[in-house]
Formats: sequence, structure tokens, C-alpha cells
Amino acid sequence: MLKRTVTGAFITAAVYLVLCFSHIPAVILCASAILGIFAVIEIYNAAGFTQNPWLLWGSITAAVMITAISFPYYDAALILIFPLDILLFGWMMYRQNHCKLDKPYEAAAIALAVVVLFRAVPELRHMQNGLYYLTGAVTLCFATDAAAYLIGRRFGRHKLLSKVSPSKTIEGAVAGVAASFLFMLLYARLLEQGQLVHVNYPLLLIYTPLASMVGQFGDLAMSVVKRICGIKDFGSIFPGHGGMLDRFDSHMFCVAFTLVFCTLTGGYVC
Repeated sequence: MLKRTVTGAFITAAVYLVLCFSHIPAVILCASAILGIFAVIEIYNAAGFTQNPWLLWGSITAAVMITAISFPYYDAALILIFPLDILLFGWMMYRQNHCKLDKPYEAAAIALAVVVLFRAVPELRHMQNGLYYLTGAVTLCFATDAAAYLIGRRFGRHKLLSKVSPSKTIEGAVAGVAASFLFMLLYARLLEQGQLVHVNYPLLLIYTPLASMVGQFGDLAMSVVKRICGIKDFGSIFPGHGGMLDRFDSHMFCVAFTLVFCTLTGGYVC
């Protein structure tokens, strides 16, 4: 528990340090590229394809290019891509016992889906009021994850999806959504008291539970990949937490959803 707490504090500090300097394009692009590179490596390692240098380095190069190159209408395209990713991972959860990642193109498809989601990080930051949306989404995930873990561990009795993630409970999931509500209301109040933006509370109240649930879905999505590949964690870069995808699985889905939500509604701040 101590190791997990110390590592969690380090991760949180590093994330907010990046957010502080995210107005510098190179900072947010480098951070997103690092996430994409680790995603490729960890997925290929889980599926057993790291020994194929052409596939591995070709995919890493593609991940960097997807992050670095400006794609016109990426935000509009994500409106179509995001539901497809939800369906892809939802189908994998449903067909978990019959799914395999034993072919290179299957692992590449999963890696591409993840990299495209991480591409939403710089895209969200660069939109109007993007710092507030990105900070809100990132912190909402931290709040959801912490509450779901602590409450689920202490009071969880009913399994959420035991075949996908045995430790996750319905009580923890509900606590995660409740914590996200409390955080976002406090966050909105602080933004308004600082006279930074005006908050559209009806939209915020729609966004918050959806974002929290999408983040938890992201956690389950990466869990099903691990179950299919027969591994416990994607890596050991973060002691007590696992790999990059173990730590930022909910974030990549939540940030992508936030970009879709803001694109469709105009966002909850102005």
C-alpha cells in the first residue's frame, strides 16, 4: 500500500507538472508521444510480438507520427472513431473466452486504437479553454480511480465484471461516480470564483457521470486485453501500479470522450 501511495503521488505530480507547461506545444506533444510509444510496447509485449523488430519499430514510428502530425478534423473524426473503440473493447469483454491476440495485425489494431485515443490529449489542450477541460478530465479520473479503489476494497460486495477484472465492484464503481460529482462541482466553483470562466452547470452535470463511467470502462478495456494475453500487469515501470497502460487506461478514454463531448456540445465552460 505504501509503495502504491508513493508511486501514485509521483505520477500525480508529474502529470500536473506537464499540465503546468502544456501551453508549450512541444511539452504536451512529447507527453502524448511517450504515452503512445509505451502503449505500443506494452501491448506488443503482452501479445508476444516484441521480437518482431519491423512490426515493433514500425508501430512506434507510426505512433509518434500520429501524435506529431496535425490531422485536420481529428476532433470530428473522433466522433465516429470513439464509439467504434467502445464497441471493439465491449465486444472483447463479451467474447473474452473466445478472443485471442495471437496475430500481429490483431495486436496492431489494438495498439492503433489506443494511440488514436491518446492523440486526443494535445487536441483537447489546444482547443478553447482546453487547459480547464484537460485538467478537469485528468483529475476526474484520479478522483474516480481513488474512490473506486478505496471504497470497493473496503465495502465492495458485488462484482462488476468478475471475468474481466475480479477486484472491481459495483459499490466501487458507484463511489467513483459520486466522487467525480463532488470533485467537478468543487472544480467548477473554483473556476468561477477565480473569474476564469463561466460554467454551464446543466452540461457539467451531464458530462460528469458519463466521463466517470467512460473512464472506468477504459480501465476494464485494458483489463480484458490483459486477461486475453494472460498477464497481470502491462509492465512494472510504476511500482505498485504496473505499466503505463495500467495507470493511464481510464485517462485515455476519458480525455477522448471529453473532446467528443466538447465538440458536440460546445463544452461546459465559456
